[in-house]
Amino acid sequence: MISSYNGGTCWLKSITGPLIYAPGNIVGILNKTVVPSPLPSINKCTMQNNTDISGNNLINIPNSQPSDCCNLCYITQGCKAYTWSSVSNGTCWLKSSSTTSFNNGIIAGVLTPATINWTLSETYNSANFYSKFNFYTDGDPTHGFVDYVNQSVAQQLGLISVNSNGTIYMGADHTSKITGGKRGRPSVRLSSKAAYNGGLFIHDLLHMPVGPGTWPAYWFVGPDWPNNGEADIIEGIGGNTMNAVTLHTADGCTMRKEYQQLFTGTFADGKTHGVPATDCFIQDWGQQPNEGCSIDAPGGTYGDGFNSANGGVIALEWEKNDFMRVWVFMRNNVPADITQGTPNPSNWGKPTAVFPFGSNCPSIYFNNMNLIYDLTFCGDWAGSVYPGGNGACIANVQNNPQDYSGAYWLINSIKVYQNGLTSCVADLGACQRRQDCCSGLCFNLQCQ
Repeated sequence: MISSYNGGTCWLKSITGPLIYAPGNIVGILNKTVVPSPLPSINKCTMQNNTDISGNNLINIPNSQPSDCCNLCYITQGCKAYTWSSVSNGTCWLKSSSTTSFNNGIIAGVLTPATINWTLSETYNSANFYSKFNFYTDGDPTHGFVDYVNQSVAQQLGLISVNSNGTIYMGADHTSKITGGKRGRPSVRLSSKAAYNGGLFIHDLLHMPVGPGTWPAYWFVGPDWPNNGEADIIEGIGGNTMNAVTLHTADGCTMRKEYQQLFTGTFADGKTHGVPATDCFIQDWGQQPNEGCSIDAPGGTYGDGFNSANGGVIALEWEKNDFMRVWVFMRNNVPADITQGTPNPSNWGKPTAVFPFGSNCPSIYFNNMNLIYDLTFCGDWAGSVYPGGNGACIANVQNNPQDYSGAYWLINSIKVYQNGLTSCVADLGACQRRQDCCSGLCFNLQCQ
């Protein structure tokens, strides 16, 4: 409580009530927000002050803090050590050698990564797929011409099914014209019942939706968007050939253009051609509305090219305190360890996209995220670039159902692996391993 006593006094209280009327006084009740404890980093570096590693530079990342360098070294192929100096507002120099020498003012670190063993914790397949999701039936937040239907209606319309060969079909209506003021073309949007705070997600996909004005996505999103983040792993619109991998956040999460050296994709342009979209904030003034920090995968990773190759595997490695990495493997290039059920991302080479966490983007921007599938039409993105605009897009979706016979997902499975550091699934209410919970490894969950 604040009163005018002694020129203004704060009276700190041990209780929150009862409240009584007192003219001129001000009362405030503390809202204690639980701040998530960070998970331990998988990256361990032996750090020494006033130590240098001369030469043997792989890449350098300016505008970095010393605490960023170990993580950047871990996700850079061939990196064994790093140095940090105050050059260019602080620079991480990533090295292929770990031989050190004295140099005043320089900080060096030698990478000693923790052993990571990925263990299968959950599988989405033909036996359980639709039981692991909730069906979303509200209006489309991206203003698409779509009617998201519930599970019963989706089954009646033939929008969802499990094929005799074990593949999972999920698509939009492609037989009817849309009349009578309906919301749009019937389709489905699913949200996983489980929420995640990390893991290795292996998505084996045979076919993704295609067609004029289509806008499908496979993505992760936390509650109270955008405050707990969004990560789009597969996204594009009709006619695209490159998959877009994107983060959307509240203000304060930015990638650096120098990260381009860490992955095979390319930062998308912001509003200005040639200026990369590296700010994950949904309202960054230099980017398109809600563009986020977006990376375009190489050509052929989206749409007809992906489908004609019999699909492939899209892998997300999300280390809660360190980074997100995505690989898009075409069917004939899927690593053997994935096929054998013993995935090891350290053997997969340079990823398609990388988003390091650290001083540039704290990991607390991504929490308790549900896995989403959706398929919408036109709207904020697909409609804005459709020839003739959103109205022309809607007219085509409305009147030409035959154009959408390819607007479907065909899925083999999603396998979720955990490594012991990120073994929490939020809807369980406790850790998968009780000792993780009690030792603080489980993210913001109570020990039971």
